Amino acid sequence: MNAPCQAWDYQTCYFGAMDDYTVLSFDARGVGWTGGSWDFYNSTEWSLDFIELLDHLGWTQDVHAVGHSAGGQALMKALLQNTVPNRFRSASLLNTTSGGLRPLAGPWAIVSNLFVKDPREQMIRLMRVNYTESWLNARPDDDVSYDTNMDKLCARMEDRNSRNRPQTIGSMISQAIASLRHWMRERDLEIIKESGLPILVVSIIASIFLPSLSRGSL
Repeated sequence: MNAPCQAWDYQTCYFGAMDDYTVLSFDARGVGWTGGSWDFYNSTEWSLDFIELLDHLGWTQDVHAVGHSAGGQALMKALLQNTVPNRFRSASLLNTTSGGLRPLAGPWAIVSNLFVKDPREQMIRLMRVNYTESWLNARPDDDVSYDTNMDKLCARMEDRNSRNRPQTIGSMISQAIASLRHWMRERDLEIIKESGLPILVVSIIASIFLPSLSRGSL
């Protein structure tokens, strides 16, 4: 949510350097260079955007799809919407939810950031939602040019933002509302489970909010 495709730079560079893979990362509706300001859309429309992009590129098989947070919500819906047999080879759902109650720290940080003028302070507030304070204050173990992991993350985000246009307030709120409206029926989760697709769920709350996917299906 609210993250452009450059958020996947590490994965893109790692897998893209291998001859066995072609990597696709893209700006979802309402972020980066994709439009969508003040759209009252939902995760189903997000997923259809994704499916249409795969169709346009001719990606009809051997796709290992990874969705993080709101991207995981869209990926769940995409697994239901997909009509091309064997398009997906695997799916990874990272730190996401099928609906219902969910932590509000992320949406609150995003909305309250609208009233924070300092861009660096906005970044720091977002970092504290995703990482522990002890790790943020520690020195990076892979880059001696930064004093703390926080400094390294902020520098990476500043570089990422320099390659994109600023996200509008309308797009920011629209993405947050789309994520908060996301809901998967129990039967929907069972359909995904019964497909036999290898699915990885990485989330502290997976056993609470993804019951059908976490019972013997991974």
